[in-house]
Amino acid sequence: VHVDPEGTQRHVNLMDAGGDRISVFANAGSEELDIDPSVIEPLLEGCDLVSVTINNYCRPFLPLLAEAGVPVSIDIHDYDGRDAYHRQFIETADYLFASSIRLPEYDDFMAARIDAGAEMVVVTHGAHGASAMSSDGEYVDTEAVPVLRVVDTNGAGDAFFAGFMVTHLAGGDLEMSMANGAVLAAAAVQSLELAPDPEQTPDLNLP
Repeated sequence: VHVDPEGTQRHVNLMDAGGDRISVFANAGSEELDIDPSVIEPLLEGCDLVSVTINNYCRPFLPLLAEAGVPVSIDIHDYDGRDAYHRQFIETADYLFASSIRLPEYDDFMAARIDAGAEMVVVTHGAHGASAMSSDGEYVDTEAVPVLRVVDTNGAGDAFFAGFMVTHLAGGDLEMSMANGAVLAAAAVQSLELAPDPEQTPDLNLP
């Protein structure tokens, strides 16, 4: 365990009634950490997937992950298609997730990343569902699962990612993976918790 001398990164989300939010950092944490990237090597053996956040201190681990050949997933969140900060993360990801909120030409972006070697690119559209493109040329649009009431949208993207990747790694096709992502995202927005209560979450359709 490594302790950040600047403290754990924390932010406050200001929400409106429709679920839109603005994040304000209460503590940004350190930009860089004195960690030898090789410390994660024993953890990679037999690993199905490594999920990497886009915090700057994760950069030193990216070359090691690429060399190890372990599938890497990265969420670049509200990437605008230009910000150089994201480039190394984008180029490392086998499974790339993004929001379309600042990426209106997301189809072109998805195609470009697939052409560059990504295995799969998924772009979420909030209440309007999500789109995905795979390296075998498949393209799927999925509608959001209707909900009776939006309680808290925090964690919806992470829930979508979890449903998608669990299904994909279990052998599900792209359409099934997208559908299960939408199911978990819908459960998340109806819960005050960051992760929905398993007792209130529909069973996923797994292969």
